[in-house]
Amino acid sequence: MSPSWKVHKEVCEKLLDFYNQEIDEIIDFRHSHDSSRYDVKELADVVSEVRTKYGTQGLKQLILHHYLDRLSDIIIREFVVYFSFYVSGYYTLEKSVLEFIKAVSEMIDKDPANILNLLIHPYDYLRYVTGILYSGKRKRKKKKEIEQRLTEAYDNLLQYPELKSLSSSVYEIINLIKNNIKFILFSIFYNDERIGNRIANSLIMKTLGETWRNQSCQNNRAKNYFNKKALKKFYEYLFDYLLKNFY
Repeated sequence: MSPSWKVHKEVCEKLLDFYNQEIDEIIDFRHSHDSSRYDVKELADVVSEVRTKYGTQGLKQLILHHYLDRLSDIIIREFVVYFSFYVSGYYTLEKSVLEFIKAVSEMIDKDPANILNLLIHPYDYLRYVTGILYSGKRKRKKKKEIEQRLTEAYDNLLQYPELKSLSSSVYEIINLIKNNIKFILFSIFYNDERIGNRIANSLIMKTLGETWRNQSCQNNRAKNYFNKKALKKFYEYLFDYLLKNFY
C-alpha cells in the first residue's frame, strides 16, 4: 500500500522544500505502478526521465517517493509487533510506542523489498535481513518472492552502472526521513485512513491465526490482539507523542 499523494506532497515539501506532482505521476502511472521500486530497468528509465526534466531535486523526490511507499508496509508490520507486546503485557504502553517508532526508523534502509537499498548495502546483508523478516513456514512464499526480486535486481544493476551515482542522494534521503520520522508518521496516520484499516485487519488475522493454532493444540490461551480498548489507548499515546515531538 502506498501513502496518498497528499502525504507525498506534505512530506516532500517539508523535507526537500520542493514538490512536483508530475514526478509522482511518472512513477505511478507512466510505467507499471511503482515497478521502479523493484525492477532495475524500470528504475533506470524513470531516473533518466526525471533527471532530464527535473534535475537533482527531482531525483531526490523520486527516491523519497519510493521510501515513503515502502514505509507504509514497514509501519504495519512493526505496529502489529509492538502493539502485540503491549497487549500481551511484555511492554508498557510507553515502551511499546517508543520501540515501534524506533523500529520503523531503523528498518527504512534495511528493507530488502526496496532495491534502492542495494545502492548502499551489500547484497548478502539484504539477503540476511530477508531471512530474519520472513522466517517461518507461513512466510516462506513471500521470502522466496523477495529473494528472487533481490537477486534479479542485484544481477541487473551491473548493466546500469549509472545508478550508482544515486548512492549519495539515497543516503541523504534516508537521513532526512530518520530525522523527521515523527512528522512523517503523523502525516501518514492522519492523512490516510487506509493504514489504520490494514493494521486492524492484520491484528484480526493474527488473532485468528493464534486461535486456530491453539485449538489444534487443545490450548485455550489464545490472545485477542484486536483489543479495541487497548488499540485506542495505543493510538492516543502515539499521536500525543508524535504531536509533541515533531522536531
